[in-house]
Amino acid sequence: MNYVHNHYSEKINLDDISSQVNLSKGTCCREFKKYMNCSIFEYITNYRLVESEKLLITTNESITDIAYKCDFASASYFIEKFKLQTGMSPFIYRKKKQSKK
Repeated sequence: MNYVHNHYSEKINLDDISSQVNLSKGTCCREFKKYMNCSIFEYITNYRLVESEKLLITTNESITDIAYKCDFASASYFIEKFKLQTGMSPFIYRKKKQSKK
């Protein structure tokens, strides 16, 4: 998890993670799922979404810039995942959170 937290804004692949914990890729996936109740890649996506929420609130960067900064492949994919997680678009999320300040 530390590796993901330190590298969420970069491309992360299973080879990188498994070599960090000295496990085979298969064992790494199984152990992660056993303890975290989600796959490594679900965790990475969720962590990136959490970090993007912080950026939406604390910066005026464009949604596209935030998507790429959090290593989403495209702004549209980021928006889709963000809506699934929060129930609203990044634009509406930012607007609501900033109006509460």
